[in-house]
Amino acid sequence: MRKLVGTLGKYQSRLKECWGFDCLYGKKIVPDDATFWYQWVSGQGGRPLHIIYGPSTLPQSVKLYLMGRGKATSQGNKADPPRAPLNNLHVTIGHYETYSSHGQTVKVGSYIDSVVDDLMTRPSPKAKPSTKPAKSFVEQAADNLMANFIFVEQQDIHYFIARAFFLSKLRSAPF
Repeated sequence: MRKLVGTLGKYQSRLKECWGFDCLYGKKIVPDDATFWYQWVSGQGGRPLHIIYGPSTLPQSVKLYLMGRGKATSQGNKADPPRAPLNNLHVTIGHYETYSSHGQTVKVGSYIDSVVDDLMTRPSPKAKPSTKPAKSFVEQAADNLMANFIFVEQQDIHYFIARAFFLSKLRSAPF
């Protein structure tokens, strides 16, 4: 997706927004995907960016999410002091929009962001003391989220993420 945006040249100004579905794999390239997209969104002429992610792209997605919320730096450290959040960056975990509980259908709605924030700060229930070097702020948040969130079945995740996002865009369309 970043190569496509980069090849638009003089037509890049016509781009209205980008949608990415479980696509932030580039941790080892320079700049990494999270940093690239953060710079793209926050730069001159930045357009809205929507990223929906699953477990396979969780580390870079969490980094972009925390950078966009003003909580992390591009090096993965905690931003101190926090920066202002970016309003045109939307990074959301792929989740069920509804679930059954006690015979009723419960809508997840917009509450997912506050739940994800909590899960990023909550240690894994299986965490054991470690002798390994301390992880960065972003790495620890990604590990906590991976340990505490229940993802959609792996084989269906890409279809599920794209379908859920597309349906939410249709529901909020002005027509």
